[in-house]
Amino acid sequence: MAFGLPNISFVGYPVPIPCAGHAGLGLREVLRSDVPEIIEHLRALDAEDRRMRFCASVNDGHVVRHAEELLERSSFALAAHDGPLWSGPFHRPGPIRALAEFSVHGLAAEIGISVDKSLRRRGVATYLIQTSARLLQQRGVKRIVAYTMAENRSFLTLARKAGAEIVRDASEVEVFFDVDTLNRTYLQRRVSDQVFHRVA
Repeated sequence: MAFGLPNISFVGYPVPIPCAGHAGLGLREVLRSDVPEIIEHLRALDAEDRRMRFCASVNDGHVVRHAEELLERSSFALAAHDGPLWSGPFHRPGPIRALAEFSVHGLAAEIGISVDKSLRRRGVATYLIQTSARLLQQRGVKRIVAYTMAENRSFLTLARKAGAEIVRDASEVEVFFDVDTLNRTYLQRRVSDQVFHRVA
């Protein structure tokens, strides 16, 4: 099932995001067939962005192995595609511009998130997390946990705005999101988005 609006350049509602002329960003769950696009997205991250994403310096080989094993674990992932969400007779899905990955363990899910530099500070990561919470709640997940670096200011700002609990320990930080809270925010945002488009 697709989430978002694949033919309109809006994701961080109501902030417009310039995308490829043929379409816009749309969100959907990751499939096995998306692995090449996931690899391409993660390999495009520079060294510092990879360190923020993985809390370690990783090379291309690690990125490829991570992507190939992603769906073999108890995992769930949501991707923001720039362009078509699905393959068709004459096209493939658009490239992945942002990715939220979750490793689910009972009532908790650990998150890893990455966003292309060109789309940062536009609400994409927030909307990915909120939408993911909606889906994770249906799976019985109560809490989303993130491990990040103390200097990952953009993610920590996102966490504070989302009402997450932040626990600092030397150079690493643990972040705890409440899924019910995120889901309520997701629903409020969807309603606001529908009103926005009716007015527009």
